[in-house]
Amino acid sequence: MSTILVLCTTQNNNPTNPNSYDLLTDTTGHLGDSCEVDTVASASELQWSKTRGGSAIEWVTLPIVDPVTITTQIVLGFTAKESNGQANCKFRAKFWRRPSGNTDNSNDVLMGSADDTSELTTSITIRNVTITLSPSNIDFYSGDQLVCTLYIYNSTGDMGGGRYCTLNCNDNSGNYQTKFVVPQTNFANNVASGSFTLKPPR
Repeated sequence: MSTILVLCTTQNNNPTNPNSYDLLTDTTGHLGDSCEVDTVASASELQWSKTRGGSAIEWVTLPIVDPVTITTQIVLGFTAKESNGQANCKFRAKFWRRPSGNTDNSNDVLMGSADDTSELTTSITIRNVTITLSPSNIDFYSGDQLVCTLYIYNSTGDMGGGRYCTLNCNDNSGNYQTKFVVPQTNFANNVASGSFTLKPPR
């Protein structure tokens, strides 16, 4: 068994950070939404934003209640596209542990990353990447949070400027799914307030 954490565009898990969005297990009532990031000519890596030209964003869980260990690998399924084939973009994911008491990324600990090896297409496509954890067993302590950051990166050595890429989210199936599959069955129920139960969208 595993825990599915869906990337959503609500902002309840870390409300003091305006660029922080929610990782949830329950997306009941959510409507499909998307996030977009502009390309920049010859850029090597650009972090995803909510809207074109906006600030870089992250996705974060509520704090952990009791210590838990995440092991080996995490699979991320995502739905994304580029606006034009000349964007020359691929997809990258990074996975972090945020120590208790932190509300920004200044003390985040990188747990693993993964690249999709194929260029994004110009239509929404569902793909998977596997993040291998380093070390293979990651301990989360009381108050820690799991954080995800997503990126576009150069596909051919020459990212095209003036384009953009779109990421769909807010659902755990269909064309708006972007989600982590975490191999611990108890992870979803081991957070502040007891669960990732959906709060009303802002």
